[in-house]
Amino acid sequence: MTTIQLRKKVHAIVDNADERLLKMVLAMMQEYESPAYVFTAEEKKEIYRRSKELRSGKVKGYTLEETLRSVRSAIKK
Repeated sequence: MTTIQLRKKVHAIVDNADERLLKMVLAMMQEYESPAYVFTAEEKKEIYRRSKELRSGKVKGYTLEETLRSVRSAIKK
């Protein structure tokens, strides 16, 4: 089904929906529009601190591949 077809189908359903369905659709749309997660000031400060340590070489970071290899190795044991 194309995007246009989906829109037409959704519009047809919404146009004939009762209050219960409209409330569910509205809640879902509001959730979709809201950011998935908003960091607190404290969390942002910690992320910045860790990022600074990583860039300075004070701590070592790992690539996704290195991390997955390590986890898989630990699971096999």
